[in-house]
Amino acid sequence: MKDKPFNPSVVFVTHAFPPGGGSGVQRIVKFVKYLPETGIRPSVITIKNILKKTADASLLEEIISVETIRSFSLDPMFIADILKSNHKTVTPNNKNESIKLNIKNFFFELALKIRDYCRLPDQYIGWIPFAFFSGVKHIKSQHNPIILASLPTYTNGLLGYFLSKATGAPLVLDFRDSWTDDPYLILPTKFHRWVHEKLEKIVLGHAKHFIVYADWLKKVYEKRYPGIPVTVILNGYDSSDFPIKKIRDPKKTKIRLAYSGSLFQYHEEFIEILFSTVASLPISTKDQLEMVFAGDIQLTNFDNLVEKYGLESVVVKLGYIKHEEVLSLLLSSDGLLFTIPKGDKLSYTGKIFEYLGTRKPIISFVSPEGPAGKLLFEFGQGDLIIDYDKSYASKIFSKLDQLKYIVTHPDEDLYAKIERKGQAGALAKILRNIIKSQTTFSNSIK
Repeated sequence: MKDKPFNPSVVFVTHAFPPGGGSGVQRIVKFVKYLPETGIRPSVITIKNILKKTADASLLEEIISVETIRSFSLDPMFIADILKSNHKTVTPNNKNESIKLNIKNFFFELALKIRDYCRLPDQYIGWIPFAFFSGVKHIKSQHNPIILASLPTYTNGLLGYFLSKATGAPLVLDFRDSWTDDPYLILPTKFHRWVHEKLEKIVLGHAKHFIVYADWLKKVYEKRYPGIPVTVILNGYDSSDFPIKKIRDPKKTKIRLAYSGSLFQYHEEFIEILFSTVASLPISTKDQLEMVFAGDIQLTNFDNLVEKYGLESVVVKLGYIKHEEVLSLLLSSDGLLFTIPKGDKLSYTGKIFEYLGTRKPIISFVSPEGPAGKLLFEFGQGDLIIDYDKSYASKIFSKLDQLKYIVTHPDEDLYAKIERKGQAGALAKILRNIIKSQTTFSNSIK
């Protein structure tokens, strides 16, 4: 079937893509999955070297026919992760082992330092030289090409800018988070901050359209970059990922609370309040509770806090698991644990939408005034928003046995708003309008 006149070929630029796993890949994967149904052909420019520990090959199954251009990425993050995988904390048995271990530790720490100082715009900058030439060749072979770069990582945006300048293809930027406005963007020096601000101005100033994940960012960019259209497309969930019927194991007698995703140092207050609240429960209640954590735990004090509050028999760590296994865990649980660091009134985080898709009760440590809090209220989960109120946390956890009887019945139109398929349709409309406006302009000057 021939391409319609205004059906572009959209070329996604993203460092994170299957078989790499993690929450950062879901938005692009679902766009790529559903865009062909709208008549738009997607392709992807991404990296070749994927670390095994973050691999999730199952994510490739639903996008197996999509053309993918992979190139090597020589960046400190990749090197540091390789060294980290070989990084040992065991006590050496002899002097030679001690020397070897110290050498490994030295190079591991050096790689981390290099990684931090190479954040210009971030630690993936070493991908650009390898991806640029193959990217230009691919884009020039496409019909009505549009480049869509996913941010963060910011290297995606910079590469998208270079590719757009080299090929003339319009650039669209899709923001899963903001850039210089991101409160979690911690930079080592003022010089790094200055460079980020300059790069943001260059890259965003060249774009034809911004797609953002939240209304607050739309307002920021409309003011900062007047004349560039901004559209909100929320993160979402894909109902086809969920089994039609998934009931928790009837043999499971404990009340299960599940948390999926990474835990960083800034999550320590959440863990402290959670663990201290659970530790204060009556023994009979605590013995019936199981808290399962699935994801990369980078909170260095996590195990110490488990021990501090005597929760060794309550807390289960699964580490990084595949996306389909995460969904099975969420669906087999009585309730879900969700958090956004105290004081953050801007963030959603992508996983909240899959949490909502499970129709499970969500115990939330978030500000009720932020977008995540408002979304939870909209979906009938407001009564379980704890914020960081210790007394209210105790009240909620004292009634955990009632979680399994809570059923949420919000308007199905709300779920349609966060369905991935519909979001891909909204993106397709934007892309067609860009090509249509370019074609109209080109014809008008002939």
